[in-house]
Amino acid sequence: MRKTVFYLLLLTLIVLVACQGNKTYVPQDLIKLNKEEIRERLIKGPLQNPRDIVYRMSDGSVVPYDSIRFIPEIETYTADIYADEQGTIVEQVFRKMSAKEKAEAEKEIAEFKAQRKRKALEEVKNLPLVEVDCDDLVNTLEKVYDADQDTRLNGGIDDAIDRENLQVVISIIKKCGLPTTTATSEKSMSAIWLVFQHSPHEFRKAYFPMLKEAAALGEFRPSSMALMEDRILMGEGEPQIYGSQLRGSGPNGEFELWKIKDPEYVNQRRAEVGLGPLEEYVARWGVEFNVPQKQK
Repeated sequence: MRKTVFYLLLLTLIVLVACQGNKTYVPQDLIKLNKEEIRERLIKGPLQNPRDIVYRMSDGSVVPYDSIRFIPEIETYTADIYADEQGTIVEQVFRKMSAKEKAEAEKEIAEFKAQRKRKALEEVKNLPLVEVDCDDLVNTLEKVYDADQDTRLNGGIDDAIDRENLQVVISIIKKCGLPTTTATSEKSMSAIWLVFQHSPHEFRKAYFPMLKEAAALGEFRPSSMALMEDRILMGEGEPQIYGSQLRGSGPNGEFELWKIKDPEYVNQRRAEVGLGPLEEYVARWGVEFNVPQKQK
């Protein structure tokens, strides 16, 4: 599901608008989907692999999937969606939106995001709990830690394991209270941080205040809280504070640094929570950071 979030939002942006207007290129032997058909596909999900679709501009020229986000003023475009007789989407043809279409698209996006948020908050509230033994937290949490790290060290992410771990940790918090390092172990507390760092945004956001209070008492590293706060801010579309979050954005898998609040002071903030200079950190991903630094 995580891998389709960008595509879902992009598809919502470009198709949930009135499909009107003139264009030069029209695919042959394909059927143009209407607004209701596309909406139904979004609701059912997950959609087919977006890389299997041919993307074109209105003159018929092909746009590689990884280059879509680099189309100048992409937010001003919509697209007509064409499928074959089996209902498989084959082509999308981009064209400029009218002012009316742009307003409708923005409204649809806002409603789509609000619906997703309501669903996520409901899940936070009603996540099914599992049986946990408050007298065996070290063993339970260290198993959670190992499960989280094993999948990632093997080069992957397993949403099912992440969800199981989340259920265990939230069940522990609700039944036993938030553990402490003294009562468990550093590895156990690291497991709790990892689970929320790798959880859906609304879960991370909901439990962050509790974790931050515990960090003030020494239960979590300040650097760990900094990374989590940055991830929450990025999830909200806001500038991050410590520069810890990057995203893949280039056509060849290049990374870029998510926007930073007052970037000229970022290294001072990083030092305060035990993080090294940002330019050294981002160099691992082939990213340069050249903003001259200041001190307050």
